[in-house]
Amino acid sequence: MNRGMDEQLLPDLLQLRGSVVAASDEFFAAKENLTKAAAPVFVPDTYDAKGQVYDGWETRRRRGPGGKLPDRSARDWVIVRLGVPGVVRAIVVDTAFFTGNFPQACSADACSVTGYPAFEESKVFTVNILADEQETLSRKFAVSGGNKFEGVAYRSGANGAAILEGTLAHIECTLYAAYEGGDHSLYLGEIQEVEVHEGKPLVFYRGGYRALGD
Repeated sequence: MNRGMDEQLLPDLLQLRGSVVAASDEFFAAKENLTKAAAPVFVPDTYDAKGQVYDGWETRRRRGPGGKLPDRSARDWVIVRLGVPGVVRAIVVDTAFFTGNFPQACSADACSVTGYPAFEESKVFTVNILADEQETLSRKFAVSGGNKFEGVAYRSGANGAAILEGTLAHIECTLYAAYEGGDHSLYLGEIQEVEVHEGKPLVFYRGGYRALGD
């Protein structure tokens, strides 16, 4: 981590449609809690089937016979998938209310693979309506393959999906329904947030980019 960099100014790549793929154990609290955007909370005497309710990821942290500490090679692990490709500048590990038996250390490994989370998996999406001067950006996302977000300015919306900077408008949605449409899938979203700016939209019609009134 670059100590001269304020992590609060960096986009949260996990919140941008990220997901938790797998974990070694989630006996006390589910691994999906790692993707929550809200600040951690603790409400005493609140219980569910797993016991006291926590909003982090909590494993059993097993010990050996007689309470003996496990071998140093034994560890819990979790695999997360970032919502968009990016360069990881910082990782924040917040043990919050787990102050009595939290791990003394952790490590992280990363890899880059192709593909993006499916709509059905992420449950959220944002429609970005490009402005008329964003033809280059449109062409960048129109081709298959490659890292489409490389060099693109964006931020995380309220639903965690990416909002491209400089757009005419954006519509944040949660997935309401999905339908098969021949060789395509049709997605119906429930609108959660809308933001509109002054300007003219980018128009693509009959195989070319056009201006309104052409």
